[in-house]
Amino acid sequence: MRSLLHRLPLLAILAGSAAAPRAGGAQEAGAKVTAGEVAEVLDRHARWLGGRENFGKVGDFVATGRLTSHGLSGTIRSEGTRDGWTRNDVDLGVLTESEVIGPTGAFSVNANGQVEPKPEESATRARFNGMRDFGLHLLPGNGFEAELRAREDRDGETWDVVRVERGGVWCDLFLDPADGRHGWTRERRDREDVWTRHTDWRLVEGLRISFRTEVLRDEPRENVTIEWREIKLNAGIDRRRFDRPASRADVVRFSGGSTATGWIPMELHLGRYIYLEGKVNGRETDIVLDSGAGATVIDAGLADELKLQSVGEVAARGVGGVQSAAMLDNVTLELPGLVLPRIKAARIDMSGVGRLLGRPMPVVLGKEIFHATVVDIDYPASRIAFRAAEGFDYRGDGRKVPLFPGPDGHRRVDVVVDGKATARVTVDTGSGGTVALFKAFTEENGLLEGRTVSEAQGGGVGGAIVSKVATLDSLTFAGYELKAVPASFTRGEKSTFDSKDFDGNLGAGVFSRFRLIFDYAREALWVEPGAEWDKQPFRRDRVGIQGRFDDGALLVSFVAPGSPAEKGGVQPGERITRLGDKPLTADNWRVELMNWSNAPAGSEVKFTGAGGEERTLRAVDYF
Repeated sequence: MRSLLHRLPLLAILAGSAAAPRAGGAQEAGAKVTAGEVAEVLDRHARWLGGRENFGKVGDFVATGRLTSHGLSGTIRSEGTRDGWTRNDVDLGVLTESEVIGPTGAFSVNANGQVEPKPEESATRARFNGMRDFGLHLLPGNGFEAELRAREDRDGETWDVVRVERGGVWCDLFLDPADGRHGWTRERRDREDVWTRHTDWRLVEGLRISFRTEVLRDEPRENVTIEWREIKLNAGIDRRRFDRPASRADVVRFSGGSTATGWIPMELHLGRYIYLEGKVNGRETDIVLDSGAGATVIDAGLADELKLQSVGEVAARGVGGVQSAAMLDNVTLELPGLVLPRIKAARIDMSGVGRLLGRPMPVVLGKEIFHATVVDIDYPASRIAFRAAEGFDYRGDGRKVPLFPGPDGHRRVDVVVDGKATARVTVDTGSGGTVALFKAFTEENGLLEGRTVSEAQGGGVGGAIVSKVATLDSLTFAGYELKAVPASFTRGEKSTFDSKDFDGNLGAGVFSRFRLIFDYAREALWVEPGAEWDKQPFRRDRVGIQGRFDDGALLVSFVAPGSPAEKGGVQPGERITRLGDKPLTADNWRVELMNWSNAPAGSEVKFTGAGGEERTLRAVDYF
């Protein structure tokens, strides 16, 4: 799920130049403009706000009000200082979050009280907006530039549009051509335009401030409305509130006063997905471990069986797009040797994901366990251990990989593609693929040029997604070079696999060759190779059929371009009852399809249609 905290504009002092006014009228829609006209528009806006002479008098602010989002409503407190410190605290009851830019770095505190470092791109934007709050871009010498762009119509009015930029971060200010009134702000966050509407302007110590702001996104469930009740300027701020706090200590408790669980057996479903035996609120269940999950998830059906009360409507972004979720309070998860008591989780209908995997996914244990413990995953030995972060000291002979903060508390690592292009990718134990490279990185490095390319259908939370697929010459992870790596290349859909801020997603198709020790507290990942890590061929589809089990048969949903299936005339909508000599059932179809599709190149594969007809294809490397 995305963070609660979007840009929370307060003073809305957006000006780019202190140059003197220039005589002349405002430009017509679409007309070219001059630097002098920029100064005129900004001066008019500055006068409307209260005058530049008043901006420099503001040293700090404290604002309190009400925030509505995700179907919830609660309190917000925002405070900032002229020298660049900001803090926002939101409390919607079951959903809380804090975000701080201060002397000890940029961080947030998630709904479970865990401190998460913010990625650099988020911290840079927060600092940019903090400078705007105090009008530093209005004065010379602060590195801001302004450009008057073509007029635009919005909300039934025509606006002057001023783009303010500093260090590659920008926003557009929509101003009334007549009096300089500020109506809208537009920001570009990653691949999305985010709009903020400013209304209910009031005078506070000679400055006009918007007391109602609405943040509007492509996904309406992520919209935020803020109604400020009180804004104090130069009230004095307790700067200790900007120091980094300790994370909540009791997110995880080990049994019997221990500091580790010891080895726990894990099942690798399809050779990739980590299934553990555990309990949720006393009920025995499978628990899937997913470092790429922004929150622990309880399937909607299981939540209803346990009579867990949910509130709000959260937009959960997954591989396939956006899906509705709600928040759950007081969820307790148990694994052998440890318990996570009273955590907050998301209620999401995971039935679609379960159908894709051929196995239910009742509970997904996400980032909380990675923030609270050292997670030791030994893929080759199919075992896992959790250890207390305090006092942990790695003594093995593995290679240390630095971890970099990502959005929503995730971590990233650097990998090298084809020996030349370095990609910063999310570490995602919940992904069954090898590596997914995002559109911007792929195009910048020309990764699909000269390769044999096909497509594949995958998915997760949010539904199905179709990506390009091709084979990389090499992928180097932790200094270990893997050859002939099948990879996916996203096409830019609105999902977690749609970003310009980082380059891709690294999954269990790579991890399964290694033992990985995740140490978020020290921003380190320790990597130990398994036996013959470099000699195991990668699993790859050589047939080109994807689908789901439906009413006693595999229902074909996708046929890969250029694949043996396409050349053999297989069509979406066909139904398959047997793969080779194996009849398909709800319990075995996913494993059988994987094994059948991964037949050796050159071998014949047979399948039986719903009418009893038998057909034969020849498996080949088609990408």
